[in-house]
Amino acid sequence: MDQIDLVVIRAGFHGLIFAKTYLDVHPSANVTIYNTASSVGGVWAKENLYPGLKTNNMLGTYEFSDYPMDSETYGVKIGEHIPGTVVHRYLTNFAEHFGIYKRIRFGMRVESAERRGGEGWVLTTSSFASSNSSFSPTSSNPNGVERTQVLATKLIVATSLMTDPIMPKFQGREDFEAPVFHSKYFGRNLDTLETAERVTVLGGMKSAFDVAYAYASRGVRVDMVVRESGHGPIWIAPPHATPIKLQVEKLITTRLITGSAPATFIGRYLINKFWSTLESDILHLNDYDSHPETAKFKLWTKMFFIGSINGVLNYENDIFDLVRNGTVRVHISDIASLGRKTVNLMNGEMLRSDNLICCTGWKHTPPLTFLPAGIETSLGLPHSVEPDSRFPSLRDAPPGNLKGKPLPGVSPRENMSLYQLYRFMVLPSFIATRDIAFAGHMLSILTPTRVQIQALWTSAFFSDEMEEVRYEAVLWNRLGRWSFPQGWGVRFPESVFEEVAYLGCKVRRKGSW
Repeated sequence: MDQIDLVVIRAGFHGLIFAKTYLDVHPSANVTIYNTASSVGGVWAKENLYPGLKTNNMLGTYEFSDYPMDSETYGVKIGEHIPGTVVHRYLTNFAEHFGIYKRIRFGMRVESAERRGGEGWVLTTSSFASSNSSFSPTSSNPNGVERTQVLATKLIVATSLMTDPIMPKFQGREDFEAPVFHSKYFGRNLDTLETAERVTVLGGMKSAFDVAYAYASRGVRVDMVVRESGHGPIWIAPPHATPIKLQVEKLITTRLITGSAPATFIGRYLINKFWSTLESDILHLNDYDSHPETAKFKLWTKMFFIGSINGVLNYENDIFDLVRNGTVRVHISDIASLGRKTVNLMNGEMLRSDNLICCTGWKHTPPLTFLPAGIETSLGLPHSVEPDSRFPSLRDAPPGNLKGKPLPGVSPRENMSLYQLYRFMVLPSFIATRDIAFAGHMLSILTPTRVQIQALWTSAFFSDEMEEVRYEAVLWNRLGRWSFPQGWGVRFPESVFEEVAYLGCKVRRKGSW
């Protein structure tokens, strides 16, 4: 069995910078990245791209500090959102420039990781033929699939929280006679942009807006179904919000806002004032009440409690114009069943549809199995739990939506534990071994900035001991749980105005805000 000093799973934003930083510290280390996709990028891999896909961030806030995304090279100007094709090209260039690309094994999936004493982790991988893989189909192996095992002395699970899609199971699916796919695979179904006349998009997240816009901007009729039993539509805002037109991704790193955490009277006042002002501004700018269809996009809860579940209007044209002119219709209902090219809603409506695209989120557990069985508990990963018998009332806690229920065929997640990762990266039970870390298992707006600091911290962790691990693991994970009960925080870590504090920066003024 081959032994590798460090294995990184997935070649996205997190995997690339973690591998690069580790090699900066240990230049002679044997480092390999296993990447299921056939290209670099993670969510920005070539096969995941589709027309109109852009970052919520603007140029200057979505790049690594030692490899700027300059306008001359990438054709994006200051004040513009970055097209997905540019992000993919940038990450590919980054990997090539720093010698990471040659270490990537494309078309390889890590199926399981088994703890082997003090030696590391035995990884079972499955590989398939791809344009970048080092093997191809043979007469004895016509599908080009291989299964091998390697021993990783150290392991970084950089699969992020947007890897495995949640796909509902609908009654009558076999009768639909038309494509049904998750938004993750939209980039692999681009032919439907030309062949479809009418489509149904299920969901109210940013991906649902993106998919609806991609079809509607080409004249395809769109029925956008927001589940009545779900969390409702996201807050989607112009890139510059509040009356003084602030850029949100830069605002959250200012010392004034970061120092105004809701732990003090002044902090609570400033935070509440900011969010109420932002909500009012978004309602005004989006002009929801000007049309009965756009009014359906009003958020069902306060913006403060949703954390990073939000989006930016980064489209070439006004998506709400497509709603007002009837190209996009909005339905607040659940899907009851499917018929022949028909989506039947609980409210009795029957939607003719050439495709059904499910923008239904992601599984919040890692896309590989950890062995031996039951190790998830000691690893601090999500696993089934029941409320403490001493607190029976916790079993009857009210849901965020009184009509809330899981997607068809999808198990409820209320009885799953939260991640218990120190600094959202390290397993408290494995501090002494220092041989495994998780990258990308929290959500924030400033991904490139955060992952660089996390990569530095993890490289140091693999060599040094850490203190007060278990306390901070619980503290930070519970912060997201109680701060954003209607957002991702109820399932996995996220931050907004806590970003600077998490990154370990001192909140004090040094000549500027």
